[in-house]
Amino acid sequence: MRLRFNFQILSEALCGNTTLTSLNIADNHIGAEGAEVLAQRTGLLSLNVTCNSIGDDGAIALAKNTTLMSLVITNNHVDALGAKAFANNTTLVSLDISYNDIGKKGAKALAKNTSLTYLNMACNDICDKSAKALAQNITLTHLDVALNIIGDEGAIALAKNANLTSLNLRFNSIGDKGTIAFAANTSLLTLDLSDNNIGSAGAKDFDKNTTLVSLDLSDNKIGLESAKALSKNTTLISLDLYGNRIGAGAKDLFKNTSLSALDVSYNNIDPDTVIAF
Repeated sequence: MRLRFNFQILSEALCGNTTLTSLNIADNHIGAEGAEVLAQRTGLLSLNVTCNSIGDDGAIALAKNTTLMSLVITNNHVDALGAKAFANNTTLVSLDISYNDIGKKGAKALAKNTSLTYLNMACNDICDKSAKALAQNITLTHLDVALNIIGDEGAIALAKNANLTSLNLRFNSIGDKGTIAFAANTSLLTLDLSDNNIGSAGAKDFDKNTTLVSLDLSDNKIGLESAKALSKNTTLISLDLYGNRIGAGAKDLFKNTSLSALDVSYNNIDPDTVIAF
């Protein structure tokens, strides 16, 4: 049986507390009413209300709070209307709105925010047009748009952004064209392109990239030649090629002296290649 949340008790308890600045109330049943109570709390700097069914009404209420700097509203049935409420918020620097249903309209609205430096919009039905809008944002440094429907067009736009230092595009629809664009990017330090449609043609140009320190290309279609090219990169510290087709290309990667973490599991590597290590 699902218990009804007592909002009066929550409100009274918070009113009596003058020291609380961070609150994690994830996986409860506070709903929109509970979110509205929390939104009135002016001492909170960090709040996590994951899985609480706050919906658009709860999101809109929280967006009006003027002290929160970090907010997590993952999996809360928030759509474009709720996302739009955060477009004009000027105090949040970190927002996790992943696993909702904000779509392209919500993403475009959030792209206009001028205070956020970290934004997680994973699993929100975000497309190329939304990615293009996000690419125009000049304050974001960390962006997570994993598990969406972004293709080469959106990837190329994001690759042109000169402010992002961390980008997660895991499980989208990016192919070689989009991947090549990232090889030329000079601001990213961390890039996740796992679970896309990347072949050897897309990955080989990363040998020329001089800024990335962490690159995840796992679960793609990368072959031996790309592995050889990647082995020439001198700035990467971490490289994930899990679930590709590099085979004997691992020999060259084993010779790389800048890598401190390398994952080449599930790549049809034979004993001779391991001996080379």
